[in-house]
Amino acid sequence: MGSSVVLDELERAIKTRDEAVPGRVLMRLVALHESLESPQTVTETIDFDGFFVKLLRACDRGTRMRLAQHWCGQKNPPRQAMLLLALDRDPAIPTFVITSAKSLTNNDLLEIARRGSPPHWHALADRPELSAILVDFLMVFADEDT
Repeated sequence: MGSSVVLDELERAIKTRDEAVPGRVLMRLVALHESLESPQTVTETIDFDGFFVKLLRACDRGTRMRLAQHWCGQKNPPRQAMLLLALDRDPAIPTFVITSAKSLTNNDLLEIARRGSPPHWHALADRPELSAILVDFLMVFADEDT
């Protein structure tokens, strides 16, 4: 099954009226990705991270939080999916991701700061270590509470 066929199936799942379908499909896709013996090789052919991002946008809060908790404990979680969770519309999810994910790079944190809002900035300020450039960004652009 080619990645375009998989993407078409995912698009149908996202557009369904049953709110639980995108979350179930996403959880199965995550399990499939993690069950692969050499996920890096397959990931070069199939854009799992892109699929995760598309489905995350259609998932309920509970599914997004479960995946945030799952991926924050991994050394190399899907980068784009993690950034999407770090910028999530529910403040509890980005707070959890930003304060606990060790996989976020300095560039990721700068992107979150640039695209984020006060709840994101507060979570960034709560991280144990921040680079000087990130501290400077927050000093200039963040709100007074941060």
